[in-house]
Amino acid sequence: MNGFSRLRALNVIVCSCACLLLLALVAAGGCSNKSSTTAPVTTLSPTPAPSLSPTPTPSPTPTPLNFVGMAYASIAPTTDPLYGEIDGYTQLAGVATASPLPVIVSGRITVHCNSTIQFYNLDRSLPHTASLLGTAAGTNWPPTFNNVNGATVASPVLTPITAAQFSTGTLAAFGSGFTSSSRTYATGSVAGSFYFGDFYDYKPVPPASPQMRTVITVLCP
Repeated sequence: MNGFSRLRALNVIVCSCACLLLLALVAAGGCSNKSSTTAPVTTLSPTPAPSLSPTPTPSPTPTPLNFVGMAYASIAPTTDPLYGEIDGYTQLAGVATASPLPVIVSGRITVHCNSTIQFYNLDRSLPHTASLLGTAAGTNWPPTFNNVNGATVASPVLTPITAAQFSTGTLAAFGSGFTSSSRTYATGSVAGSFYFGDFYDYKPVPPASPQMRTVITVLCP
């Protein structure tokens, strides 16, 4: 083999070795080129427990401080010098009791404003109401019962008795087993005198039965 042939063969060997070395490096890099980046781990935050609001405690109904008794058949009317005939309503010193049954003496009723009041039917046989009939003006009573609530609708608890169309609704006969006492109401903040009457016995019944009615006066300082 002449010199030129040997040189050419040597070049072929060198090129072959270089190619093999390059392939080896590429293969090594491909196998070892693993990503060093770690995938982020998502941490789940605990779901907060819902806050539970405490159940509000219902406010107790205020204790009544004024009491009005009602009866009709067993008592006589009285004549007031300012308002004329009054019958069937009286002011009580305290809560009505079954024994002894409070004595009913017809008369005007006087209470202080911003207080509480409750009505009792003390009649043993008849239902009654205490219903607002308007602002009192001497003997100018309404000719007929004019309260639209009357016997059918009882005003809500703590309604001022001077509110338009105030009524206790029907209070059953005392001792009948049904409700004979009203809800607790407010005397309100309006000073003045007001007509009140009974849905069942406000109209005179011939020949000469008196109207069941009274005047409640609210006093404010």
